[in-house]
Amino acid sequence: MYEVTVKSGFSAAHQLRLYDGKYENLHGHNWSAQVKVEADELDAMGVGI
Repeated sequence: MYEVTVKSGFSAAHQLRLYDGKYENLHGHNWSAQVKVEADELDAMGVGI
C-alpha cells in the first residue's frame, strides 16, 4: 500500500453586505484541509494505479 497525505491551510476574508449584524463588516476565517490518496501498487514510472 502506498499513500500520500497533503495538509495545507489558508486565510480568507469576506463581508456580508446588507446584513444587519456584527458580521456585516470585513472579517476573516482560517481554513485547513487534508487530502490523503492511497494506491495498492505503482506502475513502471512510479505512479499510483
